[in-house]
Amino acid sequence: MATTLQADSFAPANIKEQAALDADVAAGATTLILKDNQGLTVGDILYIGALAQEPCGKAVIQSLAGTTGVTLGAGLGFAHKRFEPVTAVLGDQVHFYRASNVDGTVPADSAFAVILSPADIDPDQTSTYRVDSTGGSGYWYKVLNYNSSAAADVTNLADVDAFRGSDFPHYASLSEIRSRAGFAKNVNLSDGRIDLQRRAAESEIHGALVSRYTVPFAKPIPGLIHHITVDLAAGLLLIDQYGTLNDRCSKGGAARVKDRAQVTQLQACATSVVDVTGTALAESTPSAFSNLYDLTTHSGILTATVSGSSAWVTSGTGSDGAESQD
Repeated sequence: MATTLQADSFAPANIKEQAALDADVAAGATTLILKDNQGLTVGDILYIGALAQEPCGKAVIQSLAGTTGVTLGAGLGFAHKRFEPVTAVLGDQVHFYRASNVDGTVPADSAFAVILSPADIDPDQTSTYRVDSTGGSGYWYKVLNYNSSAAADVTNLADVDAFRGSDFPHYASLSEIRSRAGFAKNVNLSDGRIDLQRRAAESEIHGALVSRYTVPFAKPIPGLIHHITVDLAAGLLLIDQYGTLNDRCSKGGAARVKDRAQVTQLQACATSVVDVTGTALAESTPSAFSNLYDLTTHSGILTATVSGSSAWVTSGTGSDGAESQD
């Protein structure tokens, strides 16, 4: 089964140095004047302009002059204005590694092997995609940055997180969560960042319902689980981006994570999960799980009463990894 692999084009680990233009530059120009060229070296790969936005373009440093001058190996593809950012990266490509899933846990780094050729980073896109034609949920993946000039990886397997193939069942798409949180037009918010909150939401659902249902839920994902995941992940994303200062607003993160109440109702058997035909899902053997998902203690999340209503305050989530295209 084919799986689409996604990598953040400009992950923090790939950023070497940041600078800014100190003068306008025309398309085709081979020299730049920066505010400061400290930290840059000959051979560095530069991206001129705001990352992941047009007209960001790639260049390579041929030489440096004084404390502000940069000479490029080829002319720029676009004109740029003074003060636009200039970013030096470790690698201009991404390199995917794969390991077979054995027991549901991340394999040792020694089990990962290269698949596919390195993929060029698109300067005006937040993510870079490749298709593994023989991949799927039976595999774990890691993504390294690759320098095409040096023909070598520039990040290490031990320093990056692994993720499962795209057909491993997720309960909502990244685009649904992005839209629900109000970030549909935010080109600077990477899919990987959204996936962190999707995984956090799914982990909460699993932790709450593991004693009542078999988790993870199989495809097709029940509508209620899908709905809870979208709202919960969107709320966690808003909290991640803005904190909890605006949580009295209906569009704040706290308002979005209100679906935790539905999770506790499911846990307490007040409601049930039904499949796409409307039939209640089979339940696991009942056990003492009334305190499994305690609203007052779960994952550092506390409830506080504000003007007679409950508000959520979170101390953070504990999930990581990147994920495939929706």
